[in-house]
Amino acid sequence: MSDNINKKKTPDSINRDKQEEIIKELATESIPGGGEISPIHPGQEKLQQILAELGTATRQQQLGREQSLQSTLGQATITLQDARRVDSMGKLVAELERILASPAHSADPHTFLKVIAGLETHIQRLLQDADCQIAQSMQQAVSALAQSQAAMFDSQGYTQIQQLLQQCKNTLEEQWPQAENIH
Repeated sequence: MSDNINKKKTPDSINRDKQEEIIKELATESIPGGGEISPIHPGQEKLQQILAELGTATRQQQLGREQSLQSTLGQATITLQDARRVDSMGKLVAELERILASPAHSADPHTFLKVIAGLETHIQRLLQDADCQIAQSMQQAVSALAQSQAAMFDSQGYTQIQQLLQQCKNTLEEQWPQAENIH
């Protein structure tokens, strides 16, 4: 034992000591994606916090876009149904014109009356739908106000993201002076 104490450290033993020290430091850190990383630099913890806030703000924006998309798709579906009803009405009117132009019309008006009855039924449905659309339009007006408020919140969210990104840059520049040269 006394021989080990009196021996001088060789370059190989110094290198082994340094390697062991580095391995111990690396062992205290988590593997990326495996959870929290032990801060190895004072600014790292602050960056982790800013990035967590940035992730939350980004997810909120994604949720807002998805809700807006659902609303737009709902409105498109209603408009498509309306277009189909109007096309159907146009076909009934064309059928009436065809029947009126037919020489058989003067002999038998029942076909003409049958198409008119169908058209009346169709118009009644369209009137009911129009009444519903009036109510929906009023709701959409209220919704448009809500959408403008949501757009203001979106703007605030984007501003928050911009501020978080600036905080990241500032932290990097404060904690790692060599980061200033990266721009």
